Amino acid sequence: MGILMRNHTIDNKLFIHAILMAYRGAKFMVTKKAAPKKAKEGPRDIIAKAKPEGKLTGKKLVGTITHFFDKISVAVIQVSAPIKVGDELAVEGPQTNIKMKVESMQVEHEKIKEAKKGDDIGMKVPSPVRAKDLVYKV
Repeated sequence: MGILMRNHTIDNKLFIHAILMAYRGAKFMVTKKAAPKKAKEGPRDIIAKAKPEGKLTGKKLVGTITHFFDKISVAVIQVSAPIKVGDELAVEGPQTNIKMKVESMQVEHEKIKEAKKGDDIGMKVPSPVRAKDLVYKV
């Protein structure tokens, strides 16, 4: 039979042992199990969690920012849907909200007119963006 103490049932032997240890001046250490570490999210995980696309929002997710070169103001975008020169894009994130028109794109320093799913492209942007920001076609 156990003793009820502060909404916890404690076995009699454990309770007596705890009292004896406290009397002798021992310090008790309470330990908790460590929570499992969360894996870092990659661009594909972020795309999967993105807001719903379609007619209600008026925009379609076309990629994710993976890197930003601040001195030349160029963003690297991992493309998840086709993008063409002339498309209107919106870059959105916790601290970013930019609308822009695609003037040029590059893959390995070569200009391209259209990017397809899976490409990593470089694109000049008007203001700083951050990794994990989402790129929408408006």
